[in-house]
Parts: sequence; C-alpha cells; structure tokens
Amino acid sequence: MTKLKYIRKPNNYTIFKQYDSRWGRLPYPVLPSTMASSGCGCCAVTHCAIEQDKYMGYTPKNVQPYMKQFAERGHGTLWSGITKGLEHYGLKNVKSIDDIAEVWKELAKGDRVGVFLFGNNHAPDGRIFTSGGHYIAVCGYAKDSKGNDWVYLKDSGGRNNEGWLCYQTSIRGTLKKMWVG
Repeated sequence: MTKLKYIRKPNNYTIFKQYDSRWGRLPYPVLPSTMASSGCGCCAVTHCAIEQDKYMGYTPKNVQPYMKQFAERGHGTLWSGITKGLEHYGLKNVKSIDDIAEVWKELAKGDRVGVFLFGNNHAPDGRIFTSGGHYIAVCGYAKDSKGNDWVYLKDSGGRNNEGWLCYQTSIRGTLKKMWVG
C-alpha cells in the first residue's frame, strides 16, 4: 500500500454489519423494514459515535431506538436524520456538504469524522458501493505523497468496502452527499 501521512486514524476499528443477528431483525423504522434491509444510516451514525469514549461500548442496537424516528419505511434514514443522529451522539458543528473540497478542508482539521452517502455509480477502479443508496462512516483521513486523499471507511453492508480507500481511485464519482462533524 502507498505510504500515508495520517491526519486522523480511527479511535475504534470495530465495524458493525447491519444484518448482524443481534439487531438485524429490529424494525427500522417499522416492519417489514428492518435494520438488515435499511439500517446503514443507523450503523454509520453508530460508527461515528463509537469514536468517542462516551459511546465506545455502543452498538447499532443502542442507537436504533433514537435513529428510527428519522427513517422512512422502505427507504432507510433521511438525510436530515444523519445530521440529527451525529449531533445527538456528540459531534459538534455537523455540516451537510455537497462539495468534496469542503470535505477535505473539514477532515484536514484532524478531529472530524462523518458519513458519506454513496450512489450506484462505479468508481474509477470499477468498485461499486451499492445498487441504490448506502451510508458509510468516515472515521479516518490521510494524504499520500502524490496529494491523493484517503479515508478510512466503516461499511455496514455486505460489499465490505471498509478500510483505507483512496478517493481519487476508489470513490470519486460515487458520492451523493457528505456530512462531517
């Protein structure tokens, strides 16, 4: 792997899968929608929350009761719910961002985490994150010697797009919305 200059490494490397039997069958927000089918937003907020000592022991099962009020049956978490969830679980100055340059400015501050909403476009390396929409937590940021931006993703879905990924080669063209706080 390319040598990275880390600006922020994750505090907690735990990755929760939304289909985990401990919470996958929970309603999100109401049955027949479940955490397994629609809970990626809740899991992404959980991944950001556990970056803080106060919430380190939390799982999606702890966060689901609060987050389900911001979910829509068959569609999952509303965009406004990501902001509300991040704020509720301790993130300050949460920004909903459309411009990737602004995301890099925020993440470069070193104490920020966030959530990316992926669409169904293919990344330059052919990677696809979802067939619809999918929230993934961003819990680390780094740069390489060529100036490329790297993020540490915690993916709750089944495609296992987690770990350090380069934006320019593995993410560019796939994002619909971003939140950082």
